[in-house]
Amino acid sequence: MRHSTGLPTLIVMCRPCRDVDRPGRKLAELDLGPDGPSQTHHTIGQWSGPDGDDKLHLGCPACGHAPRPIRRQRITQALAAITGKSTVYL
Repeated sequence: MRHSTGLPTLIVMCRPCRDVDRPGRKLAELDLGPDGPSQTHHTIGQWSGPDGDDKLHLGCPACGHAPRPIRRQRITQALAAITGKSTVYL
């Protein structure tokens, strides 16, 4: 993990926590560097797949919710489409 680079940043939050009014359950914070998407700060998430980093697997320690893994391509597309910070709930 590393600190934010100031590049566009995608913040992934836990939707079930938000739905029961438990704000601030950050699952991952990602930015798009020269080597592709990478996690910033100390967030939860493990890369896995045929190439070792094809999908990002997330889980919420507060509610136990584990959304479907997010493909690297989807993260890259989302990061390329934003400026500044954007938040998604999964």
